[in-house]
Amino acid sequence: MLGLGSDNVEIVPADDQGRMRPDEMPKLDEASLVVAQVGNVNSGAIDPIGAICERAHAVGSWVHVDGAFGLWARVLPSMREICDGIEKADSWSVDAHKTLNVPYDSGMILCRDREALTSAFKASASYFQWSEHRDSMNFRPSMSTELA
Repeated sequence: MLGLGSDNVEIVPADDQGRMRPDEMPKLDEASLVVAQVGNVNSGAIDPIGAICERAHAVGSWVHVDGAFGLWARVLPSMREICDGIEKADSWSVDAHKTLNVPYDSGMILCRDREALTSAFKASASYFQWSEHRDSMNFRPSMSTELA
């Protein structure tokens, strides 16, 4: 969906648990998107989000946290230290149907910058009719107004 192309993706070295090594990240700039994880699918490991955000934000990079399995861990007192820095990311994705075991798919995106979120999904055409209320198509890849 991002249209980056595989030539524009760089793999950051990781430790034996799959945690990103911030000290070995490639050179970043304001056009960089760093995708960190909370809850590696194989090991459960959590990237050092605080250190990643510090390095990325110093040069204007965006940090997204894939928290499909583990973002919910942040609320546990026993996990606070290992999850330190998650709040510094620019956006997060999380699934309630994985860790919380809700009975249906429910992926969610949380984004610090409303304008960045709406511009990512913005489509325009002369026949679109905009309302004074929240138009769903500005907040998801589907142009459907149905909540699915």
